Amino acid sequence: MITNWTTINNMYDLLNIPNTVTNGWFYVVILFMIFFIIVIALINFGIEIALITSSSISFIISIFLAYAGLITQYWLLAFVAINVLMIFYVYISSKAENQ
Repeated sequence: MITNWTTINNMYDLLNIPNTVTNGWFYVVILFMIFFIIVIALINFGIEIALITSSSISFIISIFLAYAGLITQYWLLAFVAINVLMIFYVYISSKAENQ
């Protein structure tokens, strides 16, 4: 696909080109890649710390992307759910270690 650069009026048009070509999946995939890269980078500190940190950072990034209109609100809610599940996992795993 060749982009007609004369129709780009603002930064949103420029940022929305990858989303248009991939039917809205570009920034969602980028967000999940950031999530997994942070998990891999922080796995040495423990799985709990890696999961909580990566889900929190991905949630914050998804807030900005949803505000910019590059991802839908459903993905923002998905990262809220992932964050809640990771907190629940850390709570359950710490409770299991104490017994």
